[in-house]
This record gives sequence, C-alpha cells and structure tokens, in this order.
Amino acid sequence: MGMGWATSVRVLRGWILTWCLVVCLKTSSTHAAGPNAEPDEADIVVHTMGLANDTVAGTLPPITKDSSCSDMLAWLPPRSSPAVVFQVVSKPYASLEENFISNMELYSTFSRENLYLVCLDEESVAIFDGLGIRCVRYGCLGCRMSRHDIWMLRVEATICLLNAGQDVLMSDADAIWLRDPTNDFASDVDIDSDVVASRAVMPLPLARKWGATVCMGFAFFRAGGSAMQAFMTVVGEIVNELGDDQKAVNEALDKLGVVWDPTSDMHFTNSTRPGTGVIENISANGDSLKVTLLPHNKYTRSCRRTPISNDTIVAHCVSSDKGEGMATWMKEAHLWNLPDDNDSGRD
Repeated sequence: MGMGWATSVRVLRGWILTWCLVVCLKTSSTHAAGPNAEPDEADIVVHTMGLANDTVAGTLPPITKDSSCSDMLAWLPPRSSPAVVFQVVSKPYASLEENFISNMELYSTFSRENLYLVCLDEESVAIFDGLGIRCVRYGCLGCRMSRHDIWMLRVEATICLLNAGQDVLMSDADAIWLRDPTNDFASDVDIDSDVVASRAVMPLPLARKWGATVCMGFAFFRAGGSAMQAFMTVVGEIVNELGDDQKAVNEALDKLGVVWDPTSDMHFTNSTRPGTGVIENISANGDSLKVTLLPHNKYTRSCRRTPISNDTIVAHCVSSDKGEGMATWMKEAHLWNLPDDNDSGRD
C-alpha cells in the first residue's frame, strides 16, 4: 500500500510538472513573438516531450511491436534533427553500442539526444541510464525474443515515427561512423530521395536481379508525402508475414515495381557512385518514391573486398563474431573508440 501510494504521488507530481512546462512554453513563445503571434505547436510538443521524458523517468509506457503509435511516440527523443536514430540493444551488445555512440558524437552532428534506443533487458537499462543515455523500455525486459520480434518492432516504430513527421535513420551498432553521413541524405542532391541506404546482397534473388539491395544496417527514411506512407504500408504487411525488415523493404520495392536507373551504379562491392530507383505512381494522387543506394566505397559492408580507407564514411563490416566478440577485430581495424576498461563489457 505504501509503495503504491508513493509511486502514485511521484507519477502525479510528474504530470503536474509536465502540464506546467507546456503552459510555460506556450506563454514564453507567445510573449517572445508578440501578442498576436501563434506559437509553433510542433516545436512546443517536441521540446516538452523531451523535458517531460527526462523529468518523469519510468512513467512512460514500455513498448513492443504491438504497442500503439501514441505509446511509441511518447518516447520521442529530445532532438529529432537531422533525424531520429533508431536502435535496439541488449547487455551482450552494450559495449558495442557505447562504441557506436562515441564514434557518432565524435564524427557527426548527431548526439545521444537523437537516439531512440530500445533496451531489451534490465542490465542495458542500468548501463545506459548510468551514462546519461535514455533507454526506451521494452515491454518485457529480459524475456526471450527472436530476431524476428526485433525486426518487426523496428518497422512498426519507424512507421509511427514517419507518420508523425519524424525522419528516421536506422544504424546498427556495428555500423561505425568514421565521418558525418548527413550530407548524403540531407544535401541538395539527395533531398528528393525518400529512402537512402547502404548496400547489401540479401535477399539474394533480388541482389542477383538488381545488383545490390537495401541494407537495413544503415538506412534513412524521409517523412512526409503520400508516397512514403503507401510504401511503408506495404513494408508493414510484408514484415508481418516474413518477420524480417530487410526482406520486407526490398520485397516491397520489388512488389511495387521499382525501376533502377540503368545509368546509375548498381554494383555491390565495386560501386563508387549512387544507385537510384523510382516507383512511379505509388500513391492514389500519383506521387513517386525515390530510392538511393549509397556507394560501397563510402558505405562499406564487405571490408575484405573494399578495405576501409579515407573515403569510408560508415564501416559496417560483415563478421561472424557476435556481441562483445566484435571488439577484438574492431580494435584491430581502428574502429574502437572506448578506453581499455570498457573493451570486454561488464560483469
């Protein structure tokens, strides 16, 4: 009884503070712009959400692949520009995630405040909360879950974020940023691309058909427009059937009739230029969806065939190692940016 009452008081106190923040922000925005100006409601909501999440820690709903969009959006990170970086982590991959964050903040304009980091167990929650990095609580911390559950969660959360107007960047923890990738999805050249991604060879039948496929280890999805909404609707249907987000994205492109520009570079490891494709008339109002595959010499998947060089922006090297075992070869490849006492994880 006592513990329940105390928790209720803390929650009530948090919501009162959240309400006060909203009132203060609306008042300050109106005063700053003049009595007749209307505040930017979107900015207020996003900014307030970040402050509220930090203030009312532990009161937001945990999420699963079956959560409502309102529950998923309650965890929107404090910073969403240039994009929300969506990731999933568990204890065996905690040091790998720390290394990713260290490199991301060192080499790019992104920060930990851009992270939508889903933590799958209590250990990872404790690790990242201790580092001041907020964890999105998974609905069943420590429960056994398959890769298919994770991949389906990634798609469902991405759909919710996109529908809310948030650009989403998927980046695996072993996709190490060595330079800032922002210009390759936010520049004038690529600003009209709805999907911008590194290259893969799975699903293999589509790689044989196209030359390369979309890799979900580093993939950017641009919000806005009916074309993206129509595309992600099909992706959502396919992922529920196949349980694999990379298969779902590529199968959706194929099902909807993507046409790759024959003058663009669709090779896998030998590519030095972008590959571009279009799905015409994807939506009811005739909008098209544009896809860009980033060149392999800059966004490297097979580091054996294309060694890391000064051209490399993201190194996402194929490896048979898992979890903390990746640290050894990453240090040898100069991709590890943590002090020695973090190299082997935590007891």
